[in-house]
Amino acid sequence: MSWNPHMKLKDQIVIDATSDRVWRYVGSPDRWPLFHVKAGQCRRVRSPGGIIGAEYDMDFRLGSKFSATRCEILDLRVGRLIRLRSTLPARREGGPSIAACISYELEDLGRATRVRELLDLPIDGIPLLLRPLVWFLLRFGKPKGESSLVRLKRLVEKRDATALLPGAG
Repeated sequence: MSWNPHMKLKDQIVIDATSDRVWRYVGSPDRWPLFHVKAGQCRRVRSPGGIIGAEYDMDFRLGSKFSATRCEILDLRVGRLIRLRSTLPARREGGPSIAACISYELEDLGRATRVRELLDLPIDGIPLLLRPLVWFLLRFGKPKGESSLVRLKRLVEKRDATALLPGAG
C-alpha cells in the first residue's frame, strides 16, 4: 500500500436559478469551457456523452498555456453530481502522468441552487521541499480574476433573466 497525498480545494456558491438550469452547464463537460476559467476546447472521444465512462479530450490551462488532458466521467447522478478524472500525460517518456478529480455537486434550494466544486489534486509530482509553499498558496492565496463558480453564476443568472423577457423563449 502506498501513500498518495492529495490537496482538496473546495469552493461553493448559491445561484439564483433552479438546479435543472444549472445542471445544463455543469452536467455536460463539453459545456465547461463556457464557465470554467481553466477549461479550453472540449471534444467527446468515446462513448455517448453524459454517462459514466464517457471520455473527453479537454484542454486545461496550466500556468500560461493550455495542455491536452483526457477526461473520464467517474460518477454521475443526473441533476446532482458529476465527477471527472482529468489525466495529464507524462511530460517526459517514462515519467508519471498526473490525474486530478474535479466534481460539481448541486443542492436544490427551491428557487436557487448551491453548487459545490471540489478539486482533488495529487501532490506527489511536486518536489517535497516545495509542497509547503504550494499548500500555503492554495490555502491562503488570493485568486487572480474571476473564479469558475462566479462565472457560472453570472452565465446562468443572465440566461435566466433573458428567458423572462417578453418574446423570449
